[in-house]
Amino acid sequence: VLILGATSAIAQATARRLVQAGDRVFLVGRNATRLAAVATDLQVIASANAAGASVPTLALDLNDVARHDELI
Repeated sequence: VLILGATSAIAQATARRLVQAGDRVFLVGRNATRLAAVATDLQVIASANAAGASVPTLALDLNDVARHDELI
């Protein structure tokens, strides 16, 4: 599941619920440091269930249209 704005509180809560349910998430956010922290927290949860320990991230400002291809 692609989570945009992954460092916001509501996106973090959504991602957490998805990972707890066994879904895999891909996090996108502008702040690389905060994004890494969120991913680390989610990896702990993911490693305890069938989702696996991988929580990929992409630090990206969606206003930067030239970088949209990185999402594909």
